[in-house]
Amino acid sequence: MTATLHQPDLLSARLRAPDYPPWRAKVEATGGCAQPIRLHGHSQILDRDGATLLEHSGEIFTPCGNRRATICPACSHRYATDSFHLIRAGLAGGHKHIPTTVTEKPRAFLTLTAPSFGPVHTRRTTTAGRAIPCGCTDHHHPDDPRIGSPLDPDSYDYIGSVLWQAHAGQLWHRFTTALRRALAAHLNVAASRFRAVARLSYAKVAEYQRRGLVHFHAVIRVDGPDGPTDPTPPAITPDVLRDAVTETARITTLTVARPDGTPLILGWGTQLDLRHITPAGAREAEDEHGQITDAHLAGYVAK
Repeated sequence: MTATLHQPDLLSARLRAPDYPPWRAKVEATGGCAQPIRLHGHSQILDRDGATLLEHSGEIFTPCGNRRATICPACSHRYATDSFHLIRAGLAGGHKHIPTTVTEKPRAFLTLTAPSFGPVHTRRTTTAGRAIPCGCTDHHHPDDPRIGSPLDPDSYDYIGSVLWQAHAGQLWHRFTTALRRALAAHLNVAASRFRAVARLSYAKVAEYQRRGLVHFHAVIRVDGPDGPTDPTPPAITPDVLRDAVTETARITTLTVARPDGTPLILGWGTQLDLRHITPAGAREAEDEHGQITDAHLAGYVAK
C-alpha cells in the first residue's frame, strides 16, 4: 500500500529537507523573484604550475528582471523603485552628484503619441466620470475588448500602423536631433556646436495604448555643456524650450516605403501633451496651469 502525501505534508517535508536552507538563500538573494534564472558554472583556483588548488561548481539564481507585475511582482516593483529614484534625482538633485540647482533649469514633461490610422473604439468620460458614446454609439465598459480596435477594419491602415510602430524609435531619434538644432538656432550657433554650449538631457519610457501602438513619455532638461552642474545658457528659458519642443514635434517626419513601394510619411500624432515641471514644494495647481511637480512626475514615470 502506497501512502499519499497531502499538500501540507509536502510543504512540511520540503521545509525539513537538507537542501532547503541553501535553496532558500538563493531565493532570498533574488529578492523574491517569481521567475529566477538558474545559472550553472564552476570556478578554479590554480597554482603557478597550473595545478588545481580549489575547485567549486554549482548553480546560482539571478532575478529575471521582468518589468511586468503580472509576470514577476518582485522584479517589477524593484524596477519601478529604481526608476523613481533615478528620475527624482535628475529632477530634484541631491543625489548622484546632481546639485539641487537643477530645479532652476528649463524642464518639461512631454507625451508624444502615434498618429491616427483610422477611427477606433474608444471610451471617453465627462468630468463627472460618465461615459461618452463611442463612434459606434455604444457606451463601452472599461474592460470592453473592443476598445482600441478599428471601427471599420476594412478601411483601417494596418500596414501604416505596423510601419509606424517599427520605426517609432527612429522617429524619436530624429525628434531629439531636430530639437537640438532648434535650440542651437535660438542660441545663434551652428547645430554642430550645440554640444559646446549646451546639453539636452532626457529620459523616456514607452507605454502601449489600447489600440496597440506605443506613446512616449519623456522628461527633458537643458543643461550647460558640462551637464547638470553647469548652468543652462540664459537664452534658453522654459518658454523657449516649450516652443522648440512643440514646433519640433510638429515638423519631425520619417519617410519609409510600404510593401508595394509607395512612400509613407510617418510623424507624431496631433495629441501632444507638454507640461512645465515645478519643484515638489510648489503650490501651483497642476491641472489648471499645465504643470506637474517633479515628485509627482517621478512617481508617474516609474509606474
